[in-house]
Amino acid sequence: QLFSEALGLLGGSDGSDAAHGLNCTAATATWLPPLSERRPAPSAGSTMHGTGQCNPCAHYWKDRGCTLGAACDFCHMCEEGELKRRRKTKIAVMRASRTRAVSY
Repeated sequence: QLFSEALGLLGGSDGSDAAHGLNCTAATATWLPPLSERRPAPSAGSTMHGTGQCNPCAHYWKDRGCTLGAACDFCHMCEEGELKRRRKTKIAVMRASRTRAVSY
């Protein structure tokens, strides 16, 4: 019985809204707009967003969205592509410090 209930939450082939293109996350049953209409939204991890010390959620801007919704410990306020930009910056800083260390 629990398995069939979980399958229903995940959007089984019973003609539910998930089969019609609406995103529903199983953990909180939160409805997400399609990716093309999604905008930054507050989450538990977005409290430090204005300071630049937040950690962007890797799943929020994906098609399926973040399954934790507003309870996510990562920031949903960051714009799409912010995580990739920060990774590139971090790698560039590490490479620069490595080349400075070798040149001494």
